[in-house]
Amino acid sequence: MGYWSDELVGNLARRFSPSVPFVRKAAAEGKLKAILQFIEFFCQSVTSINMKVLPHDSFTISTPDALPVVMQRLNAKVEPPKAFRFSKKHAPYQGTISEEGFQISRIIHYRNSFLPVIRGSFEVESHQTVIHVQMSIHFFVMVFLGFWFLFWYSAVVPIILTGAMPNYMAALFIGMPMLMLFIFWIAFWSEANRSRSELTQIIQGQV
Repeated sequence: MGYWSDELVGNLARRFSPSVPFVRKAAAEGKLKAILQFIEFFCQSVTSINMKVLPHDSFTISTPDALPVVMQRLNAKVEPPKAFRFSKKHAPYQGTISEEGFQISRIIHYRNSFLPVIRGSFEVESHQTVIHVQMSIHFFVMVFLGFWFLFWYSAVVPIILTGAMPNYMAALFIGMPMLMLFIFWIAFWSEANRSRSELTQIIQGQV
């Protein structure tokens, strides 16, 4: 069954349902198989649409121009961070730039906790400037999601395995966080792909 062996499923079911009779234990193992199959299907679906499971991307941009030229282009499109913005006349990005690298994010006028934080480092070579870029969500957002999912499923899965929840409710409680996560992931990757294209054009002097 994909990544999940029958032995693993049996061990997990016995871990969450140590006192369940044999028949109910078999049903618990069946439900656990369905849960793990759903998680596997979700991960494969995300991968099949060319998105990584984790909200993290890294790539390299090269340009024959010198570092001062690259920094000048970035400074023209990046302004200092502000807590509040009342005007839509601004640069497309905000953040800080130095001779070592930069940390920026796209300026938006709506709430998006999955907006990529873009970090870059400069590498000067004899005939070109290489920029190593990494995109990820904020560290505290990732930590919050990890604790939230751990709390949610550690409470829901044991209840489902004991058979105390109808099947349609079990499907809802298992699938709803996955659906929310899928929507958040789409929000991240749509922004990440846009910023990757824009940043490449800015650094290479195409805009």
